[in-house]
Amino acid sequence: EEGNRRVGGGGMEVLPHDDEWMDNWWERVNVRQPVRDLRANRPDFTRLDLTHTAITDEGVEELSRALQSNTTLRDLKLGNCSLGDATASAVARALPPNTSLHKLDLRSNEIEAGGAGALGEAYGPRWRR
Repeated sequence: EEGNRRVGGGGMEVLPHDDEWMDNWWERVNVRQPVRDLRANRPDFTRLDLTHTAITDEGVEELSRALQSNTTLRDLKLGNCSLGDATASAVARALPPNTSLHKLDLRSNEIEAGGAGALGEAYGPRWRR
């Protein structure tokens, strides 16, 4: 579907592989292209699905910086990416300046009180409008 990007796991066809590949299936995801697309504010780039990927802390930081000035992304899925409080806080920093994002999926991560608090503070004003 136009406007959607899917990186990594879930939904991809798995081809025959060796045992070493299977041991390392959850490789770190390179977010350079999605970050470039976010920074370019491409009108067709409205959804980004990184569900079930092992995005690095640095990758989340890059993604968050790009989100701050993006005006086209409406749906971001970061479910089951092993995100913790630090990465949740990085995402939270992107929320106030970004007015286009309407759906943020962070389910099945390792976010605890600190990250949840940062997200609540950042996203809360949108819910109160």
